[in-house]
Amino acid sequence: MLIMLTAMLIVAAVLVLMLKRQKQRSRQRAEALTDYAFPATVRTAVSAAHPELSPAQLDDVCSALRDYFGLCQQCGERSLAMPSRVVDEAWHAFILTTGPYQHFCDTALGYFLHHVPEQLMAHDVAIDDALKRTWRLACTAEGIDPLAPDRLPRLFAIDARLQIADGFHFSLAEMEGPGFEGLLVRKIGCGGGCAGQPVYEV
Repeated sequence: MLIMLTAMLIVAAVLVLMLKRQKQRSRQRAEALTDYAFPATVRTAVSAAHPELSPAQLDDVCSALRDYFGLCQQCGERSLAMPSRVVDEAWHAFILTTGPYQHFCDTALGYFLHHVPEQLMAHDVAIDDALKRTWRLACTAEGIDPLAPDRLPRLFAIDARLQIADGFHFSLAEMEGPGFEGLLVRKIGCGGGCAGQPVYEV
């Protein structure tokens, strides 16, 4: 009986320690994301593609990219879709700085986040699920009811707000109610959207 009680106490102590370490890692990753300064090449690439954007608008694109990575911190092994053309361009530029991108993934995410073109995903299931998940997480992060939104999350609003000509443009009216999820796939899934797929080192 004493041996069993001792074993249970040891297991409980190990679990508490593991939980503390997990919380500490999550806190460190959140801080790494908040404090991270994207390489200058990200802004340069977006500015070259969209010279009409002001410095403040380029800041907004980088903030939206940070939003996306924040959602990736939450989603674990599940993939997320990218609902913004201009933010996706910023992500592409970031990936090209391979060393900093690898370091960022290690410190802010805890895994390497691969960029997966929509064409390589299982279209009927993966894109649909990734888009729905992105919408729900983005809404929750900004205090929006995903089924009755009073505004669009930044990732879903930024292309229209910045008037990105070939961007993904959403309106609030079409996002309301349970039928919005099929609309997401029609607007993005068939238009070359991208997704992030975590890959863990083993």
